Amino acid sequence: MLSKETIELLQHNYPGYKIDDINADYIHPDNFNRILNRIIKDFSVEVAGESAGGKKIFKIKYGHGKTKILIWTQMHGDEPTATAAILDLLNFLNRQDDINNLKKKIKENLTLSIIPMLNPDGAELFTRENLIGIDINRDALRLQSPEARALMKEFENFGPDFSFNMHDQNRYYTIGSSDKLPAISFLAPPFDYNCSLNPERIRSMKLIVELNRLLSIITPDSTARYNDEHEPRSFGDNFAGKGSSVILIESGNTLEPGGKEFIRKLNFFLLLTALDSIADNSYMNNEEKLYFDIPENKERMYDIILRNTEMEKNNHSYIVDIGIKRAKKYDVKKQRFYYKSSIEEIGDLSTFTAWEDYDLKGFSIKPLKYFPSVNVKDFTNTDITELLKNGYGFIAGDIQTGDGAYTLLPINLAKSNKPHFDLKIGEPANFMLSNKANEYYILINGFMVSDKELNCLRDLSDKIANALVYD
Repeated sequence: MLSKETIELLQHNYPGYKIDDINADYIHPDNFNRILNRIIKDFSVEVAGESAGGKKIFKIKYGHGKTKILIWTQMHGDEPTATAAILDLLNFLNRQDDINNLKKKIKENLTLSIIPMLNPDGAELFTRENLIGIDINRDALRLQSPEARALMKEFENFGPDFSFNMHDQNRYYTIGSSDKLPAISFLAPPFDYNCSLNPERIRSMKLIVELNRLLSIITPDSTARYNDEHEPRSFGDNFAGKGSSVILIESGNTLEPGGKEFIRKLNFFLLLTALDSIADNSYMNNEEKLYFDIPENKERMYDIILRNTEMEKNNHSYIVDIGIKRAKKYDVKKQRFYYKSSIEEIGDLSTFTAWEDYDLKGFSIKPLKYFPSVNVKDFTNTDITELLKNGYGFIAGDIQTGDGAYTLLPINLAKSNKPHFDLKIGEPANFMLSNKANEYYILINGFMVSDKELNCLRDLSDKIANALVYD
């Protein structure tokens, strides 16, 4: 593993390696290409293929050593964290500074082939799938997508000893049954349904033990691993079956300052640690059984859980928990994120946790009202706050909006007929909760605001990021 002194030096120097004009939330392909052109001094850059939308997919070669390493990122377009880290890594390898011995070690012992942003169309649209709607990581067998064909061609031509599959995982995982968030999750993908071990997979496990040890120094108790259910359509499992040691690294979530930028930095350190320990084979000193000591990921989080709420159905009253998630979307035209909520579960969620957790014993669910109007522009923040206070969650009428599916107003817009209220799984979270003491909460698109906040907040944008527009 990297020495303590090198880790400290990298920590100190990292701001100089970090590419400041991108962030880990969203990277437009044009911006990526511009930065790549700026930092390719010592690299061989070739076109590995084209996306479904005709965008170039690049591969970057570095080093001339015997051990071959393939790294690819952003095969899911809405998973940009590792792409940012790769640009930081390339910038590091380009620089002359007091860590040149590590760069020399990597260059002389390894040959890298890096395909960052395998799915540039999905990256631009911030979608998991490519432009034709295919999940590239489920296309390793049929190879119907041009992106999948480009990756498979590079694998077969390059013949990597190690393959690094870099992803982002959603914000709904915990470390085992705890409430802790995995900043990073690992997997040594299996090559068969029996999850058998061979020398290549054992090498993957030993290397992951090394990477986990690094994280235990930088950010203790923040790693997890995926269960090793075999998925032959995925590239990790497929490449493992073809004799490569595959390491899946998933960028998770953290409460540390910086959020995804902190996770981006962890990716930078993980990749350097991996390259260093592969270059001198030091990872082979680890025991593979320690891989299984890393706790498994559990998908047991929601954005919001409303506990012990009273729900009326068919003239009967039920006490239920409600789990709500908010899907993050990207508006390419306006270059901003927005959210669309969904009720994911109704029932007993006592074994689950949430980013926002409310015990609402004594509160019952009520539908929100519709305020008739055709001119939304006439409404000030104060007007909308008054509507919310009076139980209105929609402005309804022949409303013109340029935002399409959403509005930045803290209230939903209904263009024509008001939708029928029905609290059920799959529906957006728009309703009111109140008790006999006249306390209440309003949920607009899964964002929650209380009566007390409505009485004191001048601007609701910090509480309600956006509402939805209904046809």
